[in-house]
Amino acid sequence: MSHIKHIVLFDMDDTLSDFKTGIIPESAYRSIELLKQRGDTLVGMASGRGHFFFNEQRKDIKVDAFVCVNGQCTTVNNEIVYESYVTDEDLKRLIDVLEPMQGGLFAVNSFYGIKPILTVTHPDMEYSHSVTRLKDYGSNYSDEHRNHLLQAAFLPEYDAFFEKEFPHLSFHRYYDFMVDIYPKGTSKLTGIQAIAQMHDLTLDDVIAFGDGMNDLEMIQGVKHGIAMGNAHPEVKNVAYMITDSVNDHGIYNALTKLGLIKEKLTIRSQDKKARNQEQ
Repeated sequence: MSHIKHIVLFDMDDTLSDFKTGIIPESAYRSIELLKQRGDTLVGMASGRGHFFFNEQRKDIKVDAFVCVNGQCTTVNNEIVYESYVTDEDLKRLIDVLEPMQGGLFAVNSFYGIKPILTVTHPDMEYSHSVTRLKDYGSNYSDEHRNHLLQAAFLPEYDAFFEKEFPHLSFHRYYDFMVDIYPKGTSKLTGIQAIAQMHDLTLDDVIAFGDGMNDLEMIQGVKHGIAMGNAHPEVKNVAYMITDSVNDHGIYNALTKLGLIKEKLTIRSQDKKARNQEQ
């Protein structure tokens, strides 16, 4: 029987770290350390980012579970416990639709990185930071690797069109022109369920922190879904608790209120400095 009684998971951007700076408050680092010291708590990430991001750029985050690429690839102690992917057929259809729209498309494998598929040519999107920055993350991978997730660039006016043409896929717009695409019916919550089941736990034993719309199912689905103070209003509406923002030590404050952390920390302004910052 598993000794794990609690599962605590954190989204990355604007939850554990400030998205603009990449900085993780020292109080959040210490919270992770204290949770792991309990001995009965499994600590992990639940992020839209891939495993490659944490392996290559955020080695300072010391956790054992990774619900990555919005739940499409989930591991515990480096073992895959859940995996889903976009089919090659859907990839080809999306290329055919996006190309005349002058849109862009990237394929993501959680372990191997991001592969450019279709270059953006639309003038309103061509120089968008949200598009070009993706080329700097991870490394290309071959066709033999699964596409856990697709990241498309297209104008918001086409949202309804894509949802109608691809009813079996989920489309999550997360930044101006960028949209995450993955099989409908899957989310971060799907990966979390797999982790809970392997430890003979239920979603009542899970605490999850998030801020964005790709956290909605997760925050609503677990018993203790915690929305950051800087979270999207819809995420706050379904949360068990709303804590402070990422830069106001929201992680530490919520875990203290829940009784999972009892150590009183001295919060100082310099606590916001990055530890082993690599971004």
